[in-house]
Amino acid sequence: MMTTLSGNTPSAKDTQTNKILVVDDEPNHLKTIQRIFMKSAYQLVFAENGKQALAMLPQFQPDLVILDVRMPEMDGHQLCRHIKNDPPQRGTMVLMLSACADLPERLAGYRALADDYLTKPFDADELRAKIRILLRLKNTQDELSALNHSLGKIVRMRTRELIKKDRQALLGTMLGGIVHNIRGPLTALQGNIEVADLLTRQILAKEEASVEEILETVEKISSLHQTVKRAIGQADEMLTNLLTRSRDGAKSNRREMDLNAVIREELDFFNTDRVLGKSIHKKLLLHPQLPPLMGNHTDFSQLIYNLVKNAADAMVAAPVRELTISTDLDDGHIILAFRDTGSGIPPEDIDKIFDLYFTTKSSDHHAAAVQPSGTGIGLYTCDQIVRAYGGTISVDSQPNQGTCFTIRIPHSSQAR
Repeated sequence: MMTTLSGNTPSAKDTQTNKILVVDDEPNHLKTIQRIFMKSAYQLVFAENGKQALAMLPQFQPDLVILDVRMPEMDGHQLCRHIKNDPPQRGTMVLMLSACADLPERLAGYRALADDYLTKPFDADELRAKIRILLRLKNTQDELSALNHSLGKIVRMRTRELIKKDRQALLGTMLGGIVHNIRGPLTALQGNIEVADLLTRQILAKEEASVEEILETVEKISSLHQTVKRAIGQADEMLTNLLTRSRDGAKSNRREMDLNAVIREELDFFNTDRVLGKSIHKKLLLHPQLPPLMGNHTDFSQLIYNLVKNAADAMVAAPVRELTISTDLDDGHIILAFRDTGSGIPPEDIDKIFDLYFTTKSSDHHAAAVQPSGTGIGLYTCDQIVRAYGGTISVDSQPNQGTCFTIRIPHSSQAR
């Protein structure tokens, strides 16, 4: 049978009318849960056994299943495994209920991929708290999935627009630029989703996690969710700028920006990367009175991403991995420098590093993580961005002694 229960004013998450399937072969237990949620905004469906619940799943598509363990024909463990192994249903949260509080029984539930466990008889407030937390996790999980899907649609849409805009010889270069330049936001997106997934698994695997610990974890996941949205917005803006890349158009989009803040923001993105976030020591020497710079945010995020990524690749095999990023003022210019302790650049390559498609790295992006790969677009893009602001970019490097890229940009630079 299906029952929709509503009453008290729901929370922000509850306004999505989360759907709950309750499965128990004891009618009294079903009635107890029905009474507990009589004034909630959840939509509830009740099933008296596992087979009945299995038949209801495709049409009802619940967000959460409250599942009794011991039932005839199909027990709770079997139904839970079916839910978690079925692609359309595997994101459904499962709360196991059992009269047995023994550790082996609880572990059996977790092995069946249940998300949480509650023993009978249970406290009504504890049941409400567990369901509220699991549904918040489910809603956040759905939002992250939707954002990931949205980014894919944005990339496909912008690429189609780009193909229509220019079918000439520059098409290959521009498409290569898209792939290269959105790698930063995509790295942030993937890293934050992985961290959110790890936090979720850690808190669900913890046998005696308190409500406070779980809520703290959910807040961390929500914060990661905001970073993911920022990465998607940055990728969308970057792709839009590639489509309207005339100098007059780029010039009209410039706004006052705090370069120091952009640097910190980009490093926050990089900290989600397994290599940059943990194995490289990053030092910031930022001028405290840096004047505002008239610029396009995505231009400088690209510039910073490319130079930090270049430095990281150069330090893969270095015994000391340290990246120093500094800002300063001199003669009406803002100076931005990136100094690494990497392998350096051979003298014969210095004059070619800003050439389009020149690279000393492998072109295989599927190579092992310790083997840097590249297309020869990154430093070329940096040079083009800096030139557009009337600035210069120079390099000082010696083999095995590190490299320093120095950028000089006028305070109120305008596109040429």
